Amino acid sequence: MLKACLLKHHIPFFKKRAHSEYGEKVTAAANEWLDETLRKFEIDYVAQINTSTASMALKYAEKELFSKISIDTEKAKLISQMFYIIIHTRRNRNSHFFFHTQGHIDISEVEMLFIPLLNLLEELYRI
Repeated sequence: MLKACLLKHHIPFFKKRAHSEYGEKVTAAANEWLDETLRKFEIDYVAQINTSTASMALKYAEKELFSKISIDTEKAKLISQMFYIIIHTRRNRNSHFFFHTQGHIDISEVEMLFIPLLNLLEELYRI
């Protein structure tokens, strides 16, 4: 959802992935900004789009998006804090390290962290 917000507000957070000239061709004929950005990065295939990590998307949001749109500074700070909690406790747990204390998800975590974050991101998208 954060990456969708970046795209909607014309923040080019993605890069070209090398050696990925295969699969479906990418097109953005209905979106002039995206079409121009894809051409600028010389991206011709969907497989060439590298949207990177949640951490990187958050850095683009903090550096460019939050100052570009009219969002309350406390809400922007809260979005960052919530993402950092998720990044440090949830992301890539199976790929890297497993922290036994973070092995399950409690419904209160969903209610207090994930749903409020999604609501804030939806608000950000609608601006």
